[in-house]
Amino acid sequence: MSQPRRSCATMYHLEQEQEMDPGRMERLERIEEFTEFVAKSNQRVGRSVITIPVVVHVVYHTEEENISDEQILSQIEVLNEDFGRFNADANQTPVQFMDVAADTRIRFQLATTDPYGEPTTGITRTYTDVPAFSAFQNEMKFQPQGGMDAWPTQDYLNIWVCNLSMGVLGYSQFPGGPAETDGVVICYKYFGRTGDITPPFNLGRTATHEIGHWLNLRHIWGDGPCGTDDLVEDTPEAEGPTHGCLRTNFSCGSPDMVSNFMDYTDDACMNLFTQGQANRMRALFLSGGERESLLYSPGLSQAAPPVVDYAPAVPGLLEVASVTEESAQLMWEEVPEAASYLLRLRALTGENWRERSFRRNRVKVSELQACTNYEFQVASMDTEGGLSDFSNPVVFRTMGCSADAPTGLVASAVYPTEAVLEWDPVEGVDFYKLQYRKAGTRDIISREVSGNRIRLTNLSQATWYQYRVRAIAPGYVTPYSKVANFYTYSPLARMRAKTPDYFRVQSGPYPDVLEVSFDLAEDQYVRIVLKNAWGETVVEEPAHRFYPGEPYQLETGGLAPGTYTLEIEDDQGFQHAKEVHIR
Repeated sequence: MSQPRRSCATMYHLEQEQEMDPGRMERLERIEEFTEFVAKSNQRVGRSVITIPVVVHVVYHTEEENISDEQILSQIEVLNEDFGRFNADANQTPVQFMDVAADTRIRFQLATTDPYGEPTTGITRTYTDVPAFSAFQNEMKFQPQGGMDAWPTQDYLNIWVCNLSMGVLGYSQFPGGPAETDGVVICYKYFGRTGDITPPFNLGRTATHEIGHWLNLRHIWGDGPCGTDDLVEDTPEAEGPTHGCLRTNFSCGSPDMVSNFMDYTDDACMNLFTQGQANRMRALFLSGGERESLLYSPGLSQAAPPVVDYAPAVPGLLEVASVTEESAQLMWEEVPEAASYLLRLRALTGENWRERSFRRNRVKVSELQACTNYEFQVASMDTEGGLSDFSNPVVFRTMGCSADAPTGLVASAVYPTEAVLEWDPVEGVDFYKLQYRKAGTRDIISREVSGNRIRLTNLSQATWYQYRVRAIAPGYVTPYSKVANFYTYSPLARMRAKTPDYFRVQSGPYPDVLEVSFDLAEDQYVRIVLKNAWGETVVEEPAHRFYPGEPYQLETGGLAPGTYTLEIEDDQGFQHAKEVHIR
C-alpha cells in the first residue's frame, strides 16, 4: 500500500469564501497591509507571551471518534512545544535554517470559563448522525447540520475534531472570514499524539500546521511554483509541497525548508517556524490586529493584555570568527542605547543555555567541545535594566570533526533509464561525492552532490548498477559507504482498460505507474482509491486539486497482477469507478 500523503483544504475554503463574499478579498488585503506596516515600522508586542484560550468541540458518530481528554491534552502540549520551539526534535532543524528558527511566544490553553461565565474544561462533546463530514463544507460547525456551534470566535480559538471524508487531514479559516465558521477542523485520526492515531501523522503536527493558517501563515511554497511568495522573507522559495520525509530537497536554486510546519512533510520531519513567520502571526495581536480581541478574552480566568515594553534595540549582524576545537570569537553590531549585553550560548545537543553579561560587543568563548554545533543569541540591556528581545540565533561548529560513512542508501523511483538515489544526511557537510558504475565493469562515474539526494539519467535499461557515497565537510572527509545496488527495468505496458466518460486511465511513462486524466470543466479536488478484488484499499491518494487536462500518475509498484477497481470521488461527493487490469 502506498504511503499516505498530507492533504489540507484551507486554500479551497479561502477560494470558496472569496466566491461567496465579494468583500472577503478586500478584508484579506487590509490584513496584509497592516502586517506589512507592522514589519516596516518594526512594531512588536514586547517579549510577553500571548496565551490563546482554546475550546475543542468533539463531534463524534462512533466511540472511536469520541477521543479521550488525554488525547486532547496531548495536542495542547504539542502546540505549546511547537510554537515555543521546545519540541524535542528542534535539534533536527537543518543547520542552514537554525539561525531563523524561532520561539513564536504564542501559547495555547484550554478555556477555563465558558461564554456564560461558568467553569469549563474547554471541551465539548456532541453526538452526530453524520458518519463523515465533507472537508469541503462547514457542516460540523452548526448544530442543525449535525455539528456544534462555535463559541464566540472573538474570544476563543474553536477547534472541531470529527471524521473527515476524502482523506483530508484538516483545514482552517484565515483571519477576516465569517465569524460563525472561524477556527480549525482536524480529523480525529490525526489529533494529538496519545491514543489510536494514524501514522505518519501521529505527532500532532496537523493542528500545528492548521493553526499556522488560522494565524495568517501560507504554505511554505506559496501555493505556486518558483517565484510565488508565501509573504515571509526568511523562508526560501519552493516549487511545490514536499511529501513524506525527504530531509533535503532543492527546487528553486536553494535548499527547500522541508522541515517547516507549513510544508506537507510527515509529522516526524516538521520542526520549526521561522522568526518571519512568528512576526507575521504576532502582528495579528497588535492594536488594530485581526485577532487582538483574544488578548482580552474571558475564556481564561487570568486573562490580561500584554505588557508593551520599550527596551533597547535588538543586536544585529551576529558573526563568528577564529573558530578552533575549543574556542570561538563572537561579535555583533553595537547598540547605541545599550549599557551592556546579555549573551547566551548552548550546544545543540540538548544542554541548557549558559548566560553571561558583557559591556563590549565582542567576546571570546572557550572550553567548547570539539566538533559540536553551538548556537548563541544576544540581547541588549539599558541603564535601567530594560532588556531587549534576544536576537535570532546564529549557529557555528567547532573544529576537530570526524564522521562515519553515510548510511541508509536507497534507490527510489527507479525507471528504465533513470533512478533517484538517497541516503541519510551527515550533519555539517559541504557536499557529497557519489561514485556509480554498471555492475561487473570498471567504468566508475563520479558526481558531486549538494544534498543527500540525486537523480541519475541516461542509464541503461534492464541493468544492475552499484554505487557508494562519502561526505565532504570542513576539516574532514568520511570513508565511502558500503556499496549498494539497484536495477533498471525494461519498459512494459502493464495495464489495459476501457475508457469511461469521466476519467481515462492508461499506462504511465514508466512501469508501475498508471496515468489518470479527467474531463473537468474547471479545477476540482479529486480523491483516488485503488481496491483489489476483495474490496481492500491497496493505494489511496487524498484529495488533490486538479486542473482541466492535468494528468495524475498513480504508483502501483509492488501490486500483484490482477483486476482492480479504480474509484474516483470529487469534491461534490460524486463517485465514479471502473475496472483496471494490472499485468
